[in-house]
Amino acid sequence: MRVTFWGARGTFPATGADFARYGGATMCVEVECAGARLILDAGSGLRALGAKRAAAKAGVEAHLIISHLHLDHIMGLPHFAPFWRNDTQVLIHAARESVGEDDGETLFSVLRPPLFPLDRGALPARIDLRQYQTGSSFSPAPGIAVTTAALSHQGACAAIVVEAGGRKLCYATDHEHGDSEADKRLTSAAEGADLLICDATFTDAEWPAHRGWGHSTWEEGLRLKRRAGVKLLALAHHEPDRTDSVLDALGEVVANRCDNAFFARQGLSLEL
Repeated sequence: MRVTFWGARGTFPATGADFARYGGATMCVEVECAGARLILDAGSGLRALGAKRAAAKAGVEAHLIISHLHLDHIMGLPHFAPFWRNDTQVLIHAARESVGEDDGETLFSVLRPPLFPLDRGALPARIDLRQYQTGSSFSPAPGIAVTTAALSHQGACAAIVVEAGGRKLCYATDHEHGDSEADKRLTSAAEGADLLICDATFTDAEWPAHRGWGHSTWEEGLRLKRRAGVKLLALAHHEPDRTDSVLDALGEVVANRCDNAFFARQGLSLEL
């Protein structure tokens, strides 16, 4: 299982030299396993992923799994270059609780006027939608099992657990700790994971002023790692104004407190 971070930022993209090393693109993680390509969330990092794949001058077959419909997690959809190829097939998996009964109209609003010049029907690629029930499991491709779990976040956000080839990845980037039932669900979902990608938007010191915003802290990420017996922890969904120098300093603190934990960087690729 190969995991690549195409975006590790949360809420809104960041630009400028102060964000060059950790990256400013919002959440988008590519998972290559069992001969298939999964993409977790379609933040602005999806643009760079698409450009890389389009450079190969071949279409893309992928399963795009959306955790929830907040804009920072779907804003890359209109800028995915492979959508302009007729040999591209993308099956989008989105939670029924997020999509509702509008058959994807809310999700696809970013691919039609007035938010986008063209309707998605004008794109050459085949783009289909399949809804999942949060808390359920499904197999997007042979040899791959995906399990979802409800998180504590506005907008019916789901943790996404991918298991293939004896490896386990838990992706849970938008979760506010403190709800005992939701915390138990996340701990269970992450149990024994080879890699946990979790919400580290705030610090413990910052969090009280942001209670109710739907996000967690890097310190809580370390506590979750220990509770769930996670092997490797990637702290992600960085606050938009969190600069490289600040993340470097926090990374040193993390390294002194916990083994096998780090702040995710855009462009980082891991083999599990």
